[in-house]
Amino acid sequence: MDASDFFNVIAAFPMLLTLSNTRRTESIRSVFYLDTAQGLLAMVLAYVLLYRMSFTVPAEATALTSIYITECVLLAVSALLRLATWSTLEERRRIHLLFRGVWLFLPINLGMTYAASHWNLRAGTAFDLLWSLPFIYAGWQALHLPITESSGAPRKELRPGRLLIESLCPTLIMAAIFGLAASVTSQHLLLGLSAVFLLLLIQSTHAGVVQLNFVAVQRLLLDRERELQDANTALQRLSTLDPLTGVANRRRFDAVVDEVWRRAMRQRTPVSLLMIDVDFFKGINDLHGHSYGDECLEAVARVLGLQARRPDDLLARFGGDEFALLLPHTGANGAMTVAERIHDAIGLLTIANSASPFDKLLTVTIGVGAGNPQIGSDLNTLIDLADRALYRAKHQGRNRTCALNLPHNQPENKH
Repeated sequence: MDASDFFNVIAAFPMLLTLSNTRRTESIRSVFYLDTAQGLLAMVLAYVLLYRMSFTVPAEATALTSIYITECVLLAVSALLRLATWSTLEERRRIHLLFRGVWLFLPINLGMTYAASHWNLRAGTAFDLLWSLPFIYAGWQALHLPITESSGAPRKELRPGRLLIESLCPTLIMAAIFGLAASVTSQHLLLGLSAVFLLLLIQSTHAGVVQLNFVAVQRLLLDRERELQDANTALQRLSTLDPLTGVANRRRFDAVVDEVWRRAMRQRTPVSLLMIDVDFFKGINDLHGHSYGDECLEAVARVLGLQARRPDDLLARFGGDEFALLLPHTGANGAMTVAERIHDAIGLLTIANSASPFDKLLTVTIGVGAGNPQIGSDLNTLIDLADRALYRAKHQGRNRTCALNLPHNQPENKH
């Protein structure tokens, strides 16, 4: 046996290692080191088998032929398994290329080996060109292989069957090295047993590294999922808040008032709605500027927020300069008390409003709709009632509160 036989034997192991790794393991640095160790172990065993074993000439030729055939079969089977486990379009193209090259080489190798042993086919004939066909074909295919894949390239769905096949891929390289170790054991027992032990150690470490990487990826995915949930929660919260004043927006109000109305009908409890309008707000923007107008709205929202004292109370910005204060379990008397507190608190702010006839200070007008909703009554009744009360208060001169009650009121609760 010459050096070419040795290189021909060990040339198959890098391909076996390549085919044994999947897309999820080939990027792990520890797996690369373990594969390198397996490759070196295979080289040592192949060298001992070819150059340190006592064979007769026929037995030597038979052993070499068996090695070639075994390598080709393992490569073909490994390529077939990997063909069923591709993840991306680029990976599928790469494996297809290896698959076609290996399966083209397999019949040529088997045929030439059979011809050499049974038909006395000698080297140096034109038939030797057949060995080059798989490599010429693979090179030609590689020149036409796309370098990148599009962003919308398909990915295979992760299924248990495919995971099982992926787990079988590394066992092929293990089987090949184990076969080499078993072959040298008859004459080099210590080396063969040591190689088997080292192979088992490498494979167990390989499995542990893959498992740890899987756990790390799962933990990372859980962290990303938690961050995404937190972001979605924050986004959901922001989507229900008014960006200027920080109170609930109309979307949040519509959702809550419907729930409160239904609960009040079931429990036969009163509910009140205060519609609060900033007086002469257009004049504030015209005379003081829009920035000053925004500051006025923020100040009014802070004052109104102090009146929504209970967990179920809700303050929302209903429109441009209009706010809504929803008070569950509160009748007309309690709502009027809250309205009086609002007027007093707004007055204490002493915010200038040159467009206001009330000492050139900012004031608000409040409309109150209150009462006990009846079974089957419409929520819009309460909102329309508060709107009509607000309109009446404006008509009476602003800076005041008017209240309207739902029909068939029952005894009300105090706020």
